[in-house]
Amino acid sequence: MSDPSPIPARGRIASGGLVFLTVTTVAWGLSWPVTKYLIAQWPPLPLRGLTGIAGSLALFGYAALRGDSLAVPRDQRLRLVVSAFFNVTLWMAVMGLALLWLPAGETAVIAYTMP
Repeated sequence: MSDPSPIPARGRIASGGLVFLTVTTVAWGLSWPVTKYLIAQWPPLPLRGLTGIAGSLALFGYAALRGDSLAVPRDQRLRLVVSAFFNVTLWMAVMGLALLWLPAGETAVIAYTMP
């Protein structure tokens, strides 16, 4: 039988956390209409590829500044490549193409309700 632990009291949410939540929500929400606008100016696949490369460079730069290693164990590399292809690369490409034909809000809803 499990030991019934007391439920911790609800604490106050730090105001800094709410600021970060608000900034993240607004930035993430605005990224779809901005991407829709940019896709009207550039071809969708090179645009999405460029954003993926920029994000990767930012991640590697941040890890290097912190002294963190992003090395993947040798036995996990194939699994990582396959997962990255389907969950990141293909998703970015398909969502970029979807923005050609659908409104940004509808595309975002479809994107985030995928299984």
